[in-house]
Amino acid sequence: MGRSYKIKMKKIILRKIVNLLNSGIDSEEKTSYLFVEIHKIRKLDGEGKSYLDFFRDWLVHDEITSKLATDFFLNKFEQHVRGLDTKKIAHDFMSQEGDFFRFINLKTELRNFFITNNLPSNLTDDNSYWLTFVRLLVEILKECPVKCKVGKIDLLSLVEDKSKYICFRFHLRDRNELIKIKLKIKGL
Repeated sequence: MGRSYKIKMKKIILRKIVNLLNSGIDSEEKTSYLFVEIHKIRKLDGEGKSYLDFFRDWLVHDEITSKLATDFFLNKFEQHVRGLDTKKIAHDFMSQEGDFFRFINLKTELRNFFITNNLPSNLTDDNSYWLTFVRLLVEILKECPVKCKVGKIDLLSLVEDKSKYICFRFHLRDRNELIKIKLKIKGL
């Protein structure tokens, strides 16, 4: 791809993102579309793996297969799967990766993406809008467990438990136990 082609494509995609953000992210379809369009821009810019890419991969794939995605996933979580005590592993996940589970990393990367690309940032600046967006994202992800072919974690899923909490569940490879992290976000 030539430089002028990349610039032209980036302008077209950014215009679509502006229109999307200005119309309001108020459906699962718009939520997914935002991640796909952001991915296109990041790919054109030659960006490395990030939370934005991880969540896009989770939305559109049932399995993490690319080396970059697998490495990102394993670097985030694999280090915390030590020993047999699943409560200790869950505690380590929350204490070390709490910003992931509260979508803070995602919000920060989205805000930075918007600022870098001179896009409206109302999605990340307005707390009510952000919570709506996270609710939509969670609803999609509840329907999309994602597998990883390598490492100690076989499957990552979101489920709603009996008390109506949304929980991240990490299914451990070759073990019957799973790690469950309750999602506790004020307003969600």
